[in-house]
Amino acid sequence: MANYDIKPIAFYYVFELSFLGISFFFIRHAMKSNHRIPYYRIGLALQALYLSLVMILKENIIYFAPFVGIINGMGEGFFYFPNNIMYPNIVRDDERKKFEGYLNLVSNIFSIIVPFLVGYFLMYFDYVQIAKVVFCLIIITFFL
Repeated sequence: MANYDIKPIAFYYVFELSFLGISFFFIRHAMKSNHRIPYYRIGLALQALYLSLVMILKENIIYFAPFVGIINGMGEGFFYFPNNIMYPNIVRDDERKKFEGYLNLVSNIFSIIVPFLVGYFLMYFDYVQIAKVVFCLIIITFFL
């Protein structure tokens, strides 16, 4: 437990954001080629590992904040960089504004609704049980 100590949280964010940038740096050349899907899947695997760490460590996660930040930062980097580059290959230029507009709309709606849903489910389930469901969704996304 952190006991109102913000240092572990600060370390987490420093490592997360640092390794987000580092992962962008390492995969920048691979993104120029057509080998984006493996890196996207690595990002999904790292996000699944991050979620597993949250489920396993529970309240002891505060002692492993830098390591968890590294895993999350690399997972986000390996996921979002290929994800953002794949859109131009899927959507034509004349439909891109409309596609990105709808994508942002849906994303923002989910960012409002999901915390309420998770809060509601936390009244009936443990956060580890909810994380297991999210973990299964990540695994499904990995194979699709």
